[in-house]
Amino acid sequence: MPSTILPVKRIPSSNNSPFPQIKMSHDQLLFHQGDPADHIYLIQEGEIEIFLAETNIRIAKLGKGEAFGEQAILTGGVRGASARAINDATCLEISADNLRKALDQKAGYAEPAFEALLLQLALTNQMNSNLSRVSSGASTYKEILDMSNIQIGGDRKALQNILKSDKHGYSTSEFLFLKLVCNDLLGTTYISDINGLKRAFVEQGNALVITSGAIKVSYENNTFRIGAGGVIGLAEEIAGVPIRGKFEILKSINALVISGEEAYAGLRSMNKGLFGICRSVILRILKLKDAPKR
Repeated sequence: MPSTILPVKRIPSSNNSPFPQIKMSHDQLLFHQGDPADHIYLIQEGEIEIFLAETNIRIAKLGKGEAFGEQAILTGGVRGASARAINDATCLEISADNLRKALDQKAGYAEPAFEALLLQLALTNQMNSNLSRVSSGASTYKEILDMSNIQIGGDRKALQNILKSDKHGYSTSEFLFLKLVCNDLLGTTYISDINGLKRAFVEQGNALVITSGAIKVSYENNTFRIGAGGVIGLAEEIAGVPIRGKFEILKSINALVISGEEAYAGLRSMNKGLFGICRSVILRILKLKDAPKR
């Protein structure tokens, strides 16, 4: 039976102005696969299903406190799947323009931390979608992320102007990666062995965004190769929980450095609606129902 195609009801939100609430009834569609991605949503009541329109295959079932629609951060992005209400639902609707303006107005780590979390979520989703496809204990591994083919040198100002255009042609992950590369706030590091990786995480409390090289990650009895664009340890450092998996350096890496403490402070400075989205993204990355006390 097809989902109901009706306009959603929008009402002002007294707690999260200028973001309105939207009300949906059972089986009502919020957006279609292929629609422009111009809003991010935070579920306040009810449940939302994310599914592929052509096959009706469920990708995710989301509930109160969870966010979806992160493609809206991408200028010119489109929906990769459809969304509908499983039951009567209420969501906070945050426009992409308001989100980008809010992030642009935040000094410090708020913007790069948010973008890096979305990139880490994309990596986590790829890993989770491939868990059943890789044999346990196999000698080979699945390459799930490597953007080493993207040119990241040259004029950063020119690249920043390209990213502001809705005709830049990059995928969501590529867009987020290049935004981070263009951020002058982030330092860089070179790591050639596992001890250097441990120092970055354990001793210094930093997360890394790989810009070149590659690491091997053993995760839930599967092994993955992660290259340029991979975000390692950010959600964990912000939440104050151990980093999951075993790591091995396959090829010495260069990486952007994000301080876990600075990232946490930057996210806490956001308004309630934006911080709720960040919290939801972190929980989805870590597969947790509730945020650890920090």
